[in-house]
Amino acid sequence: MVGKSWRVPTKNELKLTISCTNGTMPDDYPTSTYYCGTYTAPTISNLFSNTLSSGYWSSSVYSATDGWISGFGNGATLNNNKTDSSMYVRCVSP
Repeated sequence: MVGKSWRVPTKNELKLTISCTNGTMPDDYPTSTYYCGTYTAPTISNLFSNTLSSGYWSSSVYSATDGWISGFGNGATLNNNKTDSSMYVRCVSP
């Protein structure tokens, strides 16, 4: 990657890429687990067409052992153990 400003996006930045078919999100999101109520997979904006439906780490901390992830198969945003290596990372740059 060229440059030095690449970083892992925050939970709220990842949330902006989720696209639910019904276009709505719960009022308490992102303080609680979120799944698209109605969706067509993948649930990521078509601006990111080559993104897998798997879970992606955010830089946001949930607890000492968990971080926040977003999944683009069902639009989920939830906490997950930081030692789970089955998730992906997608970097962003300003």
